[in-house]
This record gives sequence, C-alpha cells and structure tokens, in this order.
Amino acid sequence: NMPNHIAKQLVKKMRQKKIKINNANILIMGLAFKENCNDLRNTQVINLYKNLDELCNIYIYDPLIESKIAKEIHNINLIEYPIKKYYDAIIIAVAHDIFKKLGVKKIKDFCKSNSIIYDLKYLLSSEDSDIRL
Repeated sequence: NMPNHIAKQLVKKMRQKKIKINNANILIMGLAFKENCNDLRNTQVINLYKNLDELCNIYIYDPLIESKIAKEIHNINLIEYPIKKYYDAIIIAVAHDIFKKLGVKKIKDFCKSNSIIYDLKYLLSSEDSDIRL
C-alpha cells in the first residue's frame, strides 16, 4: 500500500524534525492520475489524502483539475493557490510542468521555516527535498 507507506515516512520525518503532526498543514501538489493531464481516474493521491486527513490539515493544489470535478468525484476541495510560509510539509505527488515552472524557490516559499518537502516524482534535486520515493 504505497499511499500508507508514504504517509508513514512523512510522519516519521516530521517527528525527526520536531514538527507537530496533529493539525499540521500539509500541501499535496497534484491530484491527477498522471502529469500534465486532468484525469482523476485511478489516482492514488486520494488514498494518500485519506491516510493523512485524520491527523493533519490537508490542502491539495492541482491547477489542471477543475475544483467542481474534484468535489463531485472525491468530495475534495482544491485550493486555488498555495499560501506563502504556511505549510509544515509539501508532498509533490504529480510532476506537472506547471510545478516544474514554479521552481524550487517558489515551492520552498510555501513552506514554514521548519518544514519537509517529500518529492515523490523527482521534480526537485535531492538537495532540495527532504525525502524522495
């Protein structure tokens, strides 16, 4: 169960960095099944969301998915754009080109000073992420 494994690794790393897990703000970048498409069929990101939702405040940002569709299919509210200096952890779940264009500096701008970036898709260099799949 990959989503469960990812959630456990994230929580473990948060504990190591002394980040409070309960009510932590987690940003998941990407909801689509694969990069650069708006297809939600078979997306495993929803399972990752469900694994973390009871512990943390989960925010999902995917500019390729219509908010209305995410709500209808998975009962998830997407955010319009991430907030600066707000997230305790970021999970890059889908390697959309739009995320690549944001670049590491803007992605890190979404993080609090003590935070984690978990790069599931190797979008960033190993030096710019705390965990990679």
